[in-house]
Amino acid sequence: MKTENILREVIAKEIYSKINLKQAFEILLKNKNWKNIVKDYFSSKKDAGIKSILISAAIALLIQTFNASSAEELISKIETKIEQQIPEDSLVNKIEKLMPFPVSSTELSMLNRNNVFTGKPFFSLVFFKKTLTSKVKKTMESEILPNIKNDKDLKNIDKEKIADLVLKAFKKKLQKTEHNIALKDLQSYLKKQNQNLNIVDETVKQAIDQSLKI
Repeated sequence: MKTENILREVIAKEIYSKINLKQAFEILLKNKNWKNIVKDYFSSKKDAGIKSILISAAIALLIQTFNASSAEELISKIETKIEQQIPEDSLVNKIEKLMPFPVSSTELSMLNRNNVFTGKPFFSLVFFKKTLTSKVKKTMESEILPNIKNDKDLKNIDKEKIADLVLKAFKKKLQKTEHNIALKDLQSYLKKQNQNLNIVDETVKQAIDQSLKI
């Protein structure tokens, strides 16, 4: 065994014996690509230099703590632990505060304008869905995703969970008192189209998934 490998093992064991679970999480999760680091650790493809000793020791402790036998299992358990540490309501509230309301009250009030010739809503349901999708995707790309990437509690959560949290945050924002008029205009328009808020939820969910490439 090479001298540098022996030295690495000695140092790793020393670090391993001194760090606790909280520190191990902090050491690993401060890396945005922590999932790839875990996969590299298990595949042994990573060039294990002295600089990686701290991370290796942290992963070793997490493996022992969670009794994980594969990278996928460890990643899954770490994600579960992250979600358990922070109540979902808190995460939804945080995202709701990060996101602007994607459609203005003025735009929603215009939905209820009728075509003077047909007496039906001037804006078709197809147009409404297309416009809402475009606005949500633009909001995701310019506001929500950048803010999530810069938030310590949200940046390490997987895409599927983020999509669920964003949708819940959207629904919560829609129901807020300051958006009462906008909500009534929306519901009035949807009623004329023989629809309800379910179609809004479905449209927004699809737009969120597209933005996250799920």
